[in-house]
Amino acid sequence: AGSLSSDRGEVNGIELRQGSTVLLSDQNFLSSSSLCGAIYSAPARDELKQLVFGLAGTVSNSLPDGVRFVRQRFDLSPGCSARVGYTGNELLVTISLPRNIYFTNITTPTIFGQYADPAVSVDFDVVATAKVNIPSNPQAGLTLGPLTFKVSRIDSQGQNLTGDVGIGVARLVDNLGGFGFAQQLRTGFVYPVDPIKINLSRFANMMGERGRNARLFNEYDTARKLVVLNLDPTSSGPPTANVLTFQGGWQTVTNQNGHFTVILQISNSFRDPLLYDLYVTGQMINADGAADYNGTLQGVIPKLTRTLQYTYVQPGIKGSGTGQFTLSQDGNSISGSGKAGDVDFTWNGTRIQAQRVCPSGMRGENCEEMIVN
Repeated sequence: AGSLSSDRGEVNGIELRQGSTVLLSDQNFLSSSSLCGAIYSAPARDELKQLVFGLAGTVSNSLPDGVRFVRQRFDLSPGCSARVGYTGNELLVTISLPRNIYFTNITTPTIFGQYADPAVSVDFDVVATAKVNIPSNPQAGLTLGPLTFKVSRIDSQGQNLTGDVGIGVARLVDNLGGFGFAQQLRTGFVYPVDPIKINLSRFANMMGERGRNARLFNEYDTARKLVVLNLDPTSSGPPTANVLTFQGGWQTVTNQNGHFTVILQISNSFRDPLLYDLYVTGQMINADGAADYNGTLQGVIPKLTRTLQYTYVQPGIKGSGTGQFTLSQDGNSISGSGKAGDVDFTWNGTRIQAQRVCPSGMRGENCEEMIVN
């Protein structure tokens, strides 16, 4: 019973990347201050004011002869708050405007002047919600969906000197609380959140331009409160081997005539390589039998790449170095370069088909068995 929220955190902006390259970044346009700034703009205030006055005019015209709403005033809530939440595939926009106040005098057919007209006020809260869908296809774009309005906490105050005044106030409250005002908000009023829509269009246009034949992935940057959208550079063109196939045995040779069997293992292979860096450890076994040249290797495969950046040590000869391997499209070879001291070298390898190294916690001929303690 109840509801389950998938909100993972508050979002202030969006960053669009392609691999490690930042294409577009705006870290503030979805913040509470930006959203409320759009709501407090003159066009938004005027439109909501006219909507309230229009509804009040409809109610006023339905009252008995001589009873009318006059000298009206509308004060938009000074306590706007807004939040954009991240769910993984959507942005949930919530804008809250508590205690908006409509003031009016109600003129009545009496011998007394305007000073005797009862003054009444009606307070009400408005909450508007909308969604931004995050697609996997960059061509689908980013758009702010229609706003859904909820009107609540309606409170009327004043001096109802006649039954007609009471009827007028009751009808106004009923229209605000019922479907009258809420329906007019949905159909006759759109918050002019143009700055938000313009920024979403900028991201959508860039995604469409740079994301042809690519897929779009997203993650949440907790520290900066950003949704990071990443165009996968490996998803365009012909199908490619999964970067997890880096794992396993490789027969390698350097242009310095070094022959090594390299066995690599990805320590966090359960992570999605499109969303997370992968961490690699490995052994270097000299294929010529010179054990002093054996060593260990460790490195990282940055997310959305097919390149292992590594460091290695050879304790027997007190050697060390750095370099990188790039996985071929078919996953059966690696190529790269390295540096040992002042010496640069190339280093290439082919997969040892009979050698399979299972991820941590798995075993079996095809790594199909899970080790459970």
